[in-house]
Amino acid sequence: DYLVARVLERFGVPAVRVNHALVCVNGFYRGVFTLQEEQDDQQFLNAHFPGAEDGSYYEAHDWGPMTFYDGRDPDRFRADSYEPVAGTSEDAMGDVLPFTWATDLMGLLEFANFATRERLDADAGDTIDVDAWLRLLAVEAVVSDADGMFPASHNYLVYHHPERGWLPVRWDWDQAFKTSFVGESPSALF
Repeated sequence: DYLVARVLERFGVPAVRVNHALVCVNGFYRGVFTLQEEQDDQQFLNAHFPGAEDGSYYEAHDWGPMTFYDGRDPDRFRADSYEPVAGTSEDAMGDVLPFTWATDLMGLLEFANFATRERLDADAGDTIDVDAWLRLLAVEAVVSDADGMFPASHNYLVYHHPERGWLPVRWDWDQAFKTSFVGESPSALF
């Protein structure tokens, strides 16, 4: 977590702040533990997007279905796939589906799944922060995070910045430098 957070920070990609703590209980050493900033609260938005912390913000659940939305049958898109978190206003929410849903998020999902080459060329910069997405993709390719956003659609949030468009926010890099969930070491990559 710590190493990847530092890399993301250097790449200018929003990421949780991470540090380590030596933990002792009643005078007995219990080990080194990772301390990680909460990624889904207002404090995170204030720290990473000062002056623009009021955009819509959603956390993906159940192996986030960004790439699985087919757009033709919204009822197939589960209500609990994304959860609105800090900063998401009631205005962004709508009664589009049989459940209360985020109309702005549905626009992102439609763009991610159905944009033609022409629309990507014309609208990508207005819809998403292209540099932030590409930087995150580059980091995920290098650190080989088996349960990350791109390999598994997991452990991410999306933030609708009022000026920059949609941004990815990643967290939980416990599978970094692994190629699967079966406990391979980083040496398995070489």
